[in-house]
Amino acid sequence: MKKLHSLRSSVCILASALLMGGCATIPNDEPLDEGAAAFYAPSRAAVDPNNGAIGLIGLSAPSGQDFMAYGHMLAAQPIVFTCAEVPKQSEASSALTIKWNEEHMNCWQDDYEPFDQDPKCAPIEEAIQTLLDNAELLQRYRLILKLPPASGFIQARGVPSIAMTKLTAVAIKVDLRQGRFEEAYRSWLDEYSFWRRMNSVGRNWVEVAMGLVSEGYALRGVESLLFRSPQLIDTHYDELISLLSPEGIGRFNLPGIMRAEYALTMQAYEVDKNRAAIFPNYITNRHYRYAQQMLEVVSTPADLLNVLGTNRKNFLKPIELNATDPRFAASAEFVGPGVYLGPFELIKSMHNKNQLMALLSMRIRIFKEKVPESQIAAYLVAHVANMRESFTDGPMQWDQNKRVLFFVSENRSANEVRL
Repeated sequence: MKKLHSLRSSVCILASALLMGGCATIPNDEPLDEGAAAFYAPSRAAVDPNNGAIGLIGLSAPSGQDFMAYGHMLAAQPIVFTCAEVPKQSEASSALTIKWNEEHMNCWQDDYEPFDQDPKCAPIEEAIQTLLDNAELLQRYRLILKLPPASGFIQARGVPSIAMTKLTAVAIKVDLRQGRFEEAYRSWLDEYSFWRRMNSVGRNWVEVAMGLVSEGYALRGVESLLFRSPQLIDTHYDELISLLSPEGIGRFNLPGIMRAEYALTMQAYEVDKNRAAIFPNYITNRHYRYAQQMLEVVSTPADLLNVLGTNRKNFLKPIELNATDPRFAASAEFVGPGVYLGPFELIKSMHNKNQLMALLSMRIRIFKEKVPESQIAAYLVAHVANMRESFTDGPMQWDQNKRVLFFVSENRSANEVRL
């Protein structure tokens, strides 16, 4: 979370309200690299104005107001502040905020043991009251989960989207503990489907980081849901398999992420007070070289990815960031923060989500086909071609004692699913 905060701060400071400007060649600038202009060409795809990002921005609208209209109003305002200044604006507008003792609710977001043994864990009565206290926010959020995706600097405005994901997890757990399994499933389905859509549109790294956290909560939510109510597999088998069948890293739209990052950098260039000393083609070329390297990195095995992440000098060498020509010195200093290595951890998180999908999919198939526990290991071997995990290329395994499916990884506990 500390790394995420640092990454968030870096990007928020760069943000501005202006649209990305063109990169026409100016005197003494270098020519664009071949392919750069085509790679960063603006998309002509239409975006629904009433999209998920606008809804999330408007979540904190004062009680009784049209939160979508509020979101449009906030989205039209320049983002010229740092993230630290956002709460001050929210406090001045009588905006809705989440009312809860978050520390008491942490145990409601994951029911691995010990659950009730946690002395800070809220009793179900407090969890129910928390949902009642936040009924208007939850109602808005449920409407948002039906909207199409879009980018919108949602992490910098209003109610944090991760907090709403946590609150939804509490609602699902309350439904589970009170026997409302279908209601819990529908809540999970809306949540997971929404964040899958949001994570596919190619947002900037900060937005990606927030989306990955939310998708992770949703994946853990269905793991708990299927453990507590496995009969849901029979009822919703086709839908679950469609949503959770393993996919590649391409579903996260890395080219789109690179274009969003470039747009963010160019927005900052448009308003930079030293703009006259900065060369836009130089910026575009360095970011394009960085983007091409990042697109190669997504298929890198975990152990090599860790090496790359600690060897910044070698990774950045092909980008030629440290210009020998003195006229590009200011440009090099300007673009430097935009070609960082923080995304390595986010790429590992993407692979982690795909791992969980593979494990959940296998868990669903084992239940549906009524595979005896004594035959699960052999079943995994027979289906290894479909269930191998691409990040480490390691086989899925079965722990008979713990009754979990897992992949061997740096952190096994983050990559196992109960039967």
